[in-house]
Amino acid sequence: MRLERLQVAEPLPGRPNLLLTGPSGSGKSAAGALAAERLGLAFVDLDRLAERRSGMSLAALFASAGEAAFRRLEEELLEQAGALSGAVLATGGGAVLHPDALGRLSRRAVPVGLWAGAAELAERLHADPPRPLLGADPEAALVPMLEARGAAYAAQGPRLETGRKSVVEVADELCRRYRSAQAGPGCRLDLELGSDSHPVLVGAGALGQLPALLSERVGAGRLVLVSELAVEWDQGSRVARLLEDAGWELRRLSWPGGEGGKTLAAVERLWGQFQELGLDRGDAVLALGGGASLDAVGFAAATWARGVPLVNLPTTLLAMADAAVGGKVAIDRPGAKNSVGAFHQPRLVLADPEILGGLGPEPRRDGLAEALKVGILSSPLLLDLLPELDLEGPPECAWLAEQALRVKAAYVVADP
Repeated sequence: MRLERLQVAEPLPGRPNLLLTGPSGSGKSAAGALAAERLGLAFVDLDRLAERRSGMSLAALFASAGEAAFRRLEEELLEQAGALSGAVLATGGGAVLHPDALGRLSRRAVPVGLWAGAAELAERLHADPPRPLLGADPEAALVPMLEARGAAYAAQGPRLETGRKSVVEVADELCRRYRSAQAGPGCRLDLELGSDSHPVLVGAGALGQLPALLSERVGAGRLVLVSELAVEWDQGSRVARLLEDAGWELRRLSWPGGEGGKTLAAVERLWGQFQELGLDRGDAVLALGGGASLDAVGFAAATWARGVPLVNLPTTLLAMADAAVGGKVAIDRPGAKNSVGAFHQPRLVLADPEILGGLGPEPRRDGLAEALKVGILSSPLLLDLLPELDLEGPPECAWLAEQALRVKAAYVVADP
């Protein structure tokens, strides 16, 4: 048997990470977790993930396998963390011993080096479990360690002195530095597809950019908002108010939703409504709903007037991570799912967790499975992070969708 490593497409760049380096006790974990919460980013503690992946504490890992084995695991985690976006990455104190991996990680990050003196660090570490390499007298071990690693720490970006600062004060400064480097809410992916090039926005607040992006991507025609029945009166009404307040001429139509709506009869009804409205290629169709609705409404848009502009507004995590991107639109035939379809790239995709519909456990699991399936192609670290994510919370769902979309978008760009 011959084993080959599959070549995975390089994910499209997402939001930068906030990369924290520094010696043990400098505040990376405590202040990093607080900053992540305030910024709406995922928090990744690489030492904690090393413990989870090895199944033992760092002290036990050092004792049983030795420092060399831990350093190999540490470097592997640094490499895999480089494929993430929109995360606060708290590295271990020895991460600077891997300058190549850390350098690659910092190129798509806002790096901050946390620092404090040996006495301050030892005082903070006093209540913690013993750290490998520090022994029973942390201050005595830290003095030569800081001298030996000082230049390496200094090379990891602007320093933040944390001595005599509270966790809140350090987190405030981390947030300020990250916000100064990250423009606008959410993540924007630009899919370069020639005449079909378009942006994908994912994250809280993305919906607020819809009116401006429609002007840029669609023009001044009329808009037809086709909403899945399940979300028509809540998310649909919210989208409609946003567009009408911005001065857009809008018509609203309903769609049954689910696989049961992916039929030729349902599409024919929608074609009839398009005809009554006099819809043409100067107008645009906005599809609001889950993956099945985006497939079918997208097919109607692709085939009416030989193709009218389409905008996808997914309302489920599954649709955000999959159906909204790629241009695959289709309906079903008896016994043949997606057997009648086309490729019709959207002009714009907005995946905003604030318009996620009320998902039951099964649809939520479907969406998480899809996001993870795609995301781990880029970084297996997502599986290690699962126990720490609040999978009921829209921010975490949007973050997972961001990781998946960066991978899927890369494949779409490589081969539409």
